[in-house]
Amino acid sequence: MEPNEIEEHDSFKVNYTIASEIRDLGLSLIHNRSKSALVQERRFRAHFAVSWVQGAVLWVVVQPEVVHFYAKRKPKIIHLFYALLFIKTYQTEMQRAAFFSCDEKTMRLWTWRYVEAIGLLE
Repeated sequence: MEPNEIEEHDSFKVNYTIASEIRDLGLSLIHNRSKSALVQERRFRAHFAVSWVQGAVLWVVVQPEVVHFYAKRKPKIIHLFYALLFIKTYQTEMQRAAFFSCDEKTMRLWTWRYVEAIGLLE
């Protein structure tokens, strides 16, 4: 299968180009150095509570809601990670802002936009 092909996965279409982008970003955020795909997947799930394929599905499903209802600026994939880490660990804004090297206000803004959009999923 080509990396940019779209495949059905649990009744959703998965774009593996987006999944690859999410995997690479997530692994860079947690400073993963392992070459093992199983270890990478386990570490990714440990931090963000989803696989990178599930992250790609979330991005595709939630993105139109966030753009349409909330954003005046175009969201980035990293903004989804703000919400995923919050949902997984429930850390304070300051802790998450330090993890992502961003401002607390930015962290709060995008975290809640994505948490609300994820919460509205059926």
